[in-house]
Amino acid sequence: MSQCMPPADEDTPVLHVSMTGRGEDAMRMDKRLHCAGRALGVRIDLDWKADRHGEPRVSIGDEVLVDHLVDTTELEALLRPYLKPIKQHR
Repeated sequence: MSQCMPPADEDTPVLHVSMTGRGEDAMRMDKRLHCAGRALGVRIDLDWKADRHGEPRVSIGDEVLVDHLVDTTELEALLRPYLKPIKQHR
C-alpha cells in the first residue's frame, strides 16, 4: 500500500469525488487524488467510472475540477475550496 493511501479512519472527514477515464492516466489520477486528500487531512471517496476516453475527468457534484492528468499539488489546490464545508459538518 502506498504511503499516500492509509487505512480508512472513521474520524477523518470524507470528500466525495467522481472521476471518469481509463488507462494509465486515470490510474495515476486515482493515486494522486488519494495523496492530495491525505495531505489535506481528508479521505477521498472516489466514484470512478470507466469511459471510452482515456483522459481522466474529475468532478465534485456537477462541477468539473479538471479534465486531464495533473500533479498532486495542483489537485490539493483544486480540492481545498471544498474542505471547509465538510470539516464544519464534523
